[in-house]
Amino acid sequence: MAMSVAENAPVTERAPRSLQHQLVLGSFLGALFVLAGIWVVLAGIPEFFHRIVPLVELTKSETNREGNDFLAAALILMASTAAAGGLAYLGYRLIQNYTTRGVRAGIFFAAVMLFVSLWIGEALGNRFDQARLGVMGMALTGGVTLALLAGTVFLFLQPGWARFMGTVEDQGWFHGTGYKPSQGVRVRRGTILAILALGLCGIITLIQHRAFGGERPDLGLPTNDWYWQVPFASGSERVSAKELADKLASKSDTEKKSAELLYKQLVGKDAPAEPDERVRLLRRAFGDRDEGSIGELRYFPLLFKIHMIVPTLMGIILLWFAWRLVNVPTFADFLIATEAEMNKVSWTTRRRLVQDTIVVLVTVFLMASFLFIMDIVWVRILTHPWIGVLYYNPKEAVQKQQEKSQW
Repeated sequence: MAMSVAENAPVTERAPRSLQHQLVLGSFLGALFVLAGIWVVLAGIPEFFHRIVPLVELTKSETNREGNDFLAAALILMASTAAAGGLAYLGYRLIQNYTTRGVRAGIFFAAVMLFVSLWIGEALGNRFDQARLGVMGMALTGGVTLALLAGTVFLFLQPGWARFMGTVEDQGWFHGTGYKPSQGVRVRRGTILAILALGLCGIITLIQHRAFGGERPDLGLPTNDWYWQVPFASGSERVSAKELADKLASKSDTEKKSAELLYKQLVGKDAPAEPDERVRLLRRAFGDRDEGSIGELRYFPLLFKIHMIVPTLMGIILLWFAWRLVNVPTFADFLIATEAEMNKVSWTTRRRLVQDTIVVLVTVFLMASFLFIMDIVWVRILTHPWIGVLYYNPKEAVQKQQEKSQW
């Protein structure tokens, strides 16, 4: 009796990804989510309400034909705040699924490196575009940008970098849990207050010195936003901002100063204006109504109202840094030990403190008086003609000083 034996086909299982690959994948996916979320909050929503649903137009009334800019800005900030809260909650829920050590630090470093790489590419591209390099400039810009991005990926694939990110994350910089929160409370609070005082003084100083720029309605440029100019994306008839400013300055001597300010606002270190507003202003300055005579400049929005958002972000980062610093294990243990030593100090009573202070002040006064008297006595003795050790005549010294002052 023959029996048939069924052979089972071999089952191939997909090998799990290594921890290194999981770290790289989670870091870059998280970095893209963070960058996209920041853009939506700080630039996407304001740009949407400026172009698609212009709130300034909706706030116009019979008494205010120009619209209420303050109300429009307040509504945009409220919408951005709500979006920031929702995205933060979504990111918190997503990060709970990644248990790989170092992924939180990897997200931070990857986001910074990706942003810096794109920023360098944008700056080089605009330089090459202004130099009229054409296709060669585009190739150089793309090559440099891709090289920076590839270098970032290569760095994250190194085992040493993975260990570094794990070490940074172990210090607690990217976690919301405290380290021994019930110990050293008073010293920690004092340290936080000191850091906040120093940081807030710095932020206020920057605001007073207009380090973040500001709106300039007197120049016709009411906005203070941050845009990236897209390289090699403008029309063939585009004229550089410097040429436009020079043309405006050649009209009359009284307009030269305004032309310089306009140039600084357009391409200088000050924040550029909104693209549509910029083109409208240039056409109005030249008396040019032809829509095709000045090429449209294409921009990518990054930040809305720099002078308002940047100080706010700096304040939030300062709060997080102050709280996180006192929860770093090494520094927290030092603060806990400091408070433990302070608790061992035997503080004197108020009456004893007053008595000891009086004793110290009286002793210092007596010693100062004794030294002063002894100094005078020895000067008299040593300058006496019979001894002649010191030869000092106050009248001659004053006379010599007067002669030097005359020269």
